[in-house]
Amino acid sequence: MIQYLLWRVLTGKHEKITLSFLLAGHTKFACDWGFGLLNFKCKFRKTVVNFLKDIVEVVDCSSVVNTSQLCATQDSTGIVPVYDWIKYLTVSCNSLPNILTFNHFYFEEGFGSVKAQELINSGDPVAVPVLKPNGPLFPMDELPPRIQTKGLSNARKWYMYLYKEIRPFVSLEYQDKVVPHPPTDEPEPFSSADTGVVSEPVAKVSRLEISQKVGQKEESGFRLSVEI
Repeated sequence: MIQYLLWRVLTGKHEKITLSFLLAGHTKFACDWGFGLLNFKCKFRKTVVNFLKDIVEVVDCSSVVNTSQLCATQDSTGIVPVYDWIKYLTVSCNSLPNILTFNHFYFEEGFGSVKAQELINSGDPVAVPVLKPNGPLFPMDELPPRIQTKGLSNARKWYMYLYKEIRPFVSLEYQDKVVPHPPTDEPEPFSSADTGVVSEPVAKVSRLEISQKVGQKEESGFRLSVEI
C-alpha cells in the first residue's frame, strides 16, 4: 500500500495523500456493523443461496449501508481488473522499514520518500526513502501487466472441492448448473499445479487389527490392515 500510494503521487494522479492508522486497541470501523448479526449474517442465514446473484440480493437487502460489488460473474468473467502490483512496484521501491512504529504517512508529489510520523503531536514527520537509488522511474501512463484469472482446474473443480464439498449444499434443481457431474468417472491425478504440492496416493485405513488380542504387541509394533 505504501509503494502504491507513492506511485500515485509520483505519476501525477494526486498531489498529496495522507494515510492514517488507528492506534492498537482502537481499530473499530463504523461500517462493520453492516455485517453484524442483525444485518448481513442474519439475512444470509435465512436465505437459500445457489448463485452469485443470490448473494448479491442478500447483501443489497441486508442493510441500507450495504451495497454489493462482484469481482467476477457466474461464468468467471472478470469485472474488476487485477494487476501485478507487487512485481511492478518492487522493481523501483523498497519496503518501508519499521512500518509498525508509525501511525501516519504523508505522500507528496515530487518526493521519492514518505514522511512517517508516530503520533500527530510527536514532532515533525521523518522522511523515509522508499525509491531505490538506481531503480527505474515509473512511466506516467503505464500500468502493471494484468493478471489473467485461470479459474479452477478440473481436478479441483470436480474431484477435490466443488463436486465433493459444495454440491451437496446446492438445491437439487440447481446442482447440475452450479456443479455439474465430472466428465469422466476416473479421477484425475492431482499435481502441484492444482494443490501447490505433489500428492501421493492416500491410504485409507479400513480397520485396525492389533495382532490377535487387544493390546498384544509384536516386534514391529501394531499391525494395520490398509486398503489403497
